[in-house]
Amino acid sequence: MHDVVGGDGPQPIVLLHGFPETWYAYRTVMAALLPGHTVIAIDLPGFGDSSGSVLSYDKATLARYVHRLLE
Repeated sequence: MHDVVGGDGPQPIVLLHGFPETWYAYRTVMAALLPGHTVIAIDLPGFGDSSGSVLSYDKATLARYVHRLLE
């Protein structure tokens, strides 16, 4: 999955887009969150610069993808 990361804080803030957006929807929000945080904006599978597809786009399946990315 494609992700954009900024900052270097101790706890990450993960930004997930809705349909049909991409990480780019958060470009201005990210700048405001950066001081003191690590901000990660993700293109979910099949969106933006992420490749591939998933068997299902239900919340549980997408949550597993995000969890694996953040491990």
